[in-house]
Amino acid sequence: MHLIENYSAVTRLAIHKPEIYLQFCPIPCDKYITIQTAGAMLAKNYYFFQEIIDLILPILQKNDIKIVQLGGKNEQKLNYFSNNRTIDY
Repeated sequence: MHLIENYSAVTRLAIHKPEIYLQFCPIPCDKYITIQTAGAMLAKNYYFFQEIIDLILPILQKNDIKIVQLGGKNEQKLNYFSNNRTIDY
């Protein structure tokens, strides 16, 4: 099964006619990357996010790039700089 077919089955949206709902969530920075530590598919769970953050953090800080973590209440919270922000969905 292709990934788009899996999303279609999970969301119950037709592949040829998806519906997009806009939801506003302000991000308090101009340059940022997003990260999500878990997903519905087991293959998307990566257990070494913190190690990757530790490796790239000096480069991100040098370029004034923030990290916004997406996820639910039960997902792993990453430790990085003090102004981290988790957006629950």
